[in-house]
Amino acid sequence: MASIKRILKQLVDAIIFSNTWISLGALSLFLSLHIIFNLPVDYYGAITLFTATFIAYNLLKLNGVRFESNDSIFFNWLRKYKYMVFVLLGLAFISFLYCFYHLTFWQQGTYLLSSFLAVIYFGIDKYNLRKYSALKVPIVAIDWALLIVYSTLHLTDYTAKTWFAFLAVYFLIAGLTIPFEIRDEEADTGSIYDKRTLLNRLGAQNLKILSVVHIALALSFFILIDIKLLFLLPFLLIVSAFILKLNKDSKEYAYTFILDGVLVFVCPLVYLLYA
Repeated sequence: MASIKRILKQLVDAIIFSNTWISLGALSLFLSLHIIFNLPVDYYGAITLFTATFIAYNLLKLNGVRFESNDSIFFNWLRKYKYMVFVLLGLAFISFLYCFYHLTFWQQGTYLLSSFLAVIYFGIDKYNLRKYSALKVPIVAIDWALLIVYSTLHLTDYTAKTWFAFLAVYFLIAGLTIPFEIRDEEADTGSIYDKRTLLNRLGAQNLKILSVVHIALALSFFILIDIKLLFLLPFLLIVSAFILKLNKDSKEYAYTFILDGVLVFVCPLVYLLYA
């Protein structure tokens, strides 16, 4: 029994800390929009989005591995299994290139724009805009909204609902990203970004309230797309209550597994609603 638990824990750790979990979250939102707008599944688009998310988040995390101050369970796992992650990155990159080639010109342009925004902010070493910490959450949310919404709805007529979808995804991602500022307090302390972070500017409690407000706005725009999406209210209320109880000492699993898991579980809920 103990060995089974150990194997399951290793499997869960691999899914979470290899950034497969957050990549599944991106795929979940992508498929959710296909269901909501009654679109046929774009398999090339789905694989491109999954691999792009996997590559981007792993490159960002692996860049942080070299800093010894980053000693969370997340970074320690990446240090231990970094060669396995490199192999997975290689496979993901090959899959990304193959599927990216089959995307429409509009979809490809969306990926290039999203990549440009990410590079401008995160950059390499000191060549970035990370000192402007207030830009982090909006840029991350815009990147997600661009890739998920406009790579999904590129063949549809652009209506008000298209913009509602963009804003719904934007506010949902922003609301789920803000709490990570609390988790990252120790990593930011003493760095060149210290004193400029949202946490130092607003305080933990105000940050959590801001996160919940963003989630409420996300739900509002989902409802404007289709009133049936009010069905998500109980789920998002539970998520909001969880966020309000978070603190810097909360376990890594509370942040990475549960908050990212919100995205993963959106698609099953939407599927049940529209089935």
